[in-house]
Amino acid sequence: LTANQMYGAGTAQDPACTLRTRMKRLSLARMERDFWNGQMRDEGGPPLKRIQRAVEEVRRDLKTKRQQQQQQQQNGQMTNEDSSSCAPTPSVSSGRGSGVQSRNNNDYGDDAGG
Repeated sequence: LTANQMYGAGTAQDPACTLRTRMKRLSLARMERDFWNGQMRDEGGPPLKRIQRAVEEVRRDLKTKRQQQQQQQQNGQMTNEDSSSCAPTPSVSSGRGSGVQSRNNNDYGDDAGG
């Protein structure tokens, strides 16, 4: 039979083995190569690439969180600077019956203040 004949040079690179063994080795090598290149279906790619993808995703998330925190801190500082440099203004509410009164008026509505 052809499958039982010996093939190969007998070296480490090309060992002497039967055709059946040689085909099994080639098939395994092809599957391994496809796996590490991320070309196998239903495997999700090689583990190293998945790990690297996950690490990059975590880095991206940390970077965006850090940027958001910096923006919040800058906005907080700007509002603190704005409020300290300007005189306070009365708050105005939109809507009916809000009950917001001017700071100059007292509860009774007279100008005497008492």
